[in-house]
Amino acid sequence: MDGAEVVVNRLMPATLLLQGTASIGLASIVNEDSGFTFGSDQMKLALVNNNLEPHACGVVQGGASYLNRFSFEVTAVVQIDGPPFAEQGAEETCLRT
Repeated sequence: MDGAEVVVNRLMPATLLLQGTASIGLASIVNEDSGFTFGSDQMKLALVNNNLEPHACGVVQGGASYLNRFSFEVTAVVQIDGPPFAEQGAEETCLRT
């Protein structure tokens, strides 16, 4: 089986990851008439350049197959440097992915 890591870069600002959990699900698979197996191995979280980055790890076995998309969910408690939430507008503090 061949593996690959996909980095989801959604620019989610964070300076410290206090707690976090992430999950992945296969959403769309294409096969060109060959036997194959896709698997979602793991989903991990990393802080890179003050951004929270979900990393999806998957594997594939077989030929001429494509994973078009996948779904994921992240629940995280992070620290963001800056003014407290009360001093910012709600639009500035909500992270939408």
